[in-house]
Amino acid sequence: MIKEGVLGMTHEEMKKRDEEIFRRMRASYYGDNVTWVDKMGVPFPLEMYKELFPLHHYVIGKESMDYWEELRETQWLRREEILKLQAEKLKKIIDYAYGNVAFYRKRFDEAGVSPADIKTVDDLRKFPLLSKDDIKNNDLTSHVEFDPGTMLHVHTGGSTAEPLEFNCDKKQLDYRLAAFLRLMEWTGWKWGDREMRCWFATAGDGYKYPEIEKRDAFLFNRIFMSLYTLDDESIPAVLQEIEEKKPYVMDGYAEIFNCLAEYMKKHDIYLKVNAIISSSQTLTPKSRDLMMKHFSCDVFDKYGCREFSGIANECEKHEGLHVNAENLVVEILKDGRPVEEGEIGEVVITDLNNLATPFIRYRVGDTARFTDRSCSCGRGLPLIQNVEGRIQAIIQGTNGRYLVGTFFPHFVKDMKGIDKFQIRQDKFGEAKIYVVKNKNYTEDEMHEAIEEFRKYLGEDMKFEVEAVDDIPLYRGKRHHSISTLDFKFNQ
Repeated sequence: MIKEGVLGMTHEEMKKRDEEIFRRMRASYYGDNVTWVDKMGVPFPLEMYKELFPLHHYVIGKESMDYWEELRETQWLRREEILKLQAEKLKKIIDYAYGNVAFYRKRFDEAGVSPADIKTVDDLRKFPLLSKDDIKNNDLTSHVEFDPGTMLHVHTGGSTAEPLEFNCDKKQLDYRLAAFLRLMEWTGWKWGDREMRCWFATAGDGYKYPEIEKRDAFLFNRIFMSLYTLDDESIPAVLQEIEEKKPYVMDGYAEIFNCLAEYMKKHDIYLKVNAIISSSQTLTPKSRDLMMKHFSCDVFDKYGCREFSGIANECEKHEGLHVNAENLVVEILKDGRPVEEGEIGEVVITDLNNLATPFIRYRVGDTARFTDRSCSCGRGLPLIQNVEGRIQAIIQGTNGRYLVGTFFPHFVKDMKGIDKFQIRQDKFGEAKIYVVKNKNYTEDEMHEAIEEFRKYLGEDMKFEVEAVDDIPLYRGKRHHSISTLDFKFNQ
């Protein structure tokens, strides 16, 4: 059941009220003509931004600014102190799920575990894993009446062919924003510096979200560029926009920035941006180097998903991705056990804040490489060495071995005759390779590559090569490997 309004007002009346309040507030601060503000990107003072939260955010409140201050401090805790903080939050979320969500109560009872079994973060391993099918086929939300003023209903995009629907409560959303602002500071950004988001024009659900997004963009000094499709005709206008708007930090898909940097390399173009936050896809060393060279900036890798937003981020030292451990417990597992140093495993996440839809030991569908090292930055937040990609990007061999998605762009980067590459597996023992050739392409080089693949995947592995004119981006991303076969790290 969804509440349709507050204070006896319809959504349309609330929308008109908020627009009028924002118009008056904007005019009183800048005057009636604010064209110069939009062009120059002059932000509101931080304190005023905090007080105006109901006008520029949907569900998220000014408490997020308090959490931002909190995360600024907790990032410097020692590792054992962070584990203690996680354990305290973990006990509360497990206790809540058992007491309020019938699915979890039944699942825990069947596994012979209870909230009393949680004393440390390691005790989480006693509890069963949560799959996407578990969420789709069971009720994890009706224990709380949905309130659009304190919750957000989320639809995942379904890049894994498994779209989900779930609810996020206000506290989780507040901590999401706080963690993002902390990442922004790691890039050198400070309040008032311009941000450019290279995703889409507006985002979100709900009756008034597009308007709120625009208000927040104005107050935060944020601009959007819709870059789902890029080609040689559209890229010059994009680069001109970047040059004119002069963002301090750009945030978007790795493949978008890689496409721009490849064009800039081809045409000997250089721009100045202070930082790039690359997300949604694995950032290869080649792409990072290209971005750094042509945008004259540092590049920060960000790992996240719709269920939790930011999971782990690089700091200025670039020695791995710091887990947002105040918000999440991240496990990397293989065959049900934690992986060893440098080993690849499946990412499993427990959300420490979201009571609207508790995610406890949730199998995200990604693979990552574990490290127990500490970062030289001095932060106590645990590290992920690197994210290898989606489980759906794993190519399985006839010999029982497999190659993760990041293998292929690393390998193909040295092939001078191929501009773009994608491998797809729909049947065990077979794979199809799509290539965009250039004038340096030779059959001998492709044959050598296939023989190299067979060394890893089995001598009887079959490969079919098809030349194509292009491998287009899908929703801003290009997938180097795709598999429709079932593959599980943790049976």
